[in-house]
This record gives sequence, structure tokens and C-alpha cells, in this order.
Amino acid sequence: MQKILEDLYFGNTNPNEKQFVRDSDYDKTLRVICGYEEKLIGLLNGKEKSLFFDYVNAQSEINSITAIEYFADGFRTGAKIMLAVMSDTTGCLRDIQ
Repeated sequence: MQKILEDLYFGNTNPNEKQFVRDSDYDKTLRVICGYEEKLIGLLNGKEKSLFFDYVNAQSEINSITAIEYFADGFRTGAKIMLAVMSDTTGCLRDIQ
């Protein structure tokens, strides 16, 4: 427990810095998306291309906001579970003293 707190304090823990595994489902899907993006960009000109890049940037922003919200929600859910586990006195059985 102390190690994770020290790592957090010194900035050694950053869950946002991860690499995806080559040849994973993620990698394969990313390659498909990149292929479609290249084909689409090749079909667009001037204003259309600019509009597409604006769309891609806006989509990236919403993906980032969503990832942050899910990350925070995961911590909240984990904390709620910990609180429930540590303070549950609603059952009818007790430890033998």
C-alpha cells in the first residue's frame, strides 16, 4: 500500500501511459480504422478535408472526456465497494469474539 502511495506522490504511476499489444484485437481494429481514414482523406478536397479533420478532433475530444469520466467512475465504484465491505453491519451473522 505504501509503495502505490509513494509512486502516486512522485508521479511514477500514470494509468494514461499504456501501450497496446501488437496483433491484439485493438491493434487489428486500429489498423482497419486507419485504412478507412486514409481512403476517406484521399476522396476529400479542401473544405471537406478540413471539415473531416475538425470532426476527427472533436471525436477525439469526446473520447478523452469519456475516458476520464469512466476512469473517475471506476475509482468511485471501487471506493463504494471498499466502504461496503469494511462497514457492512447489516447482516445477521457476526464474527465470534
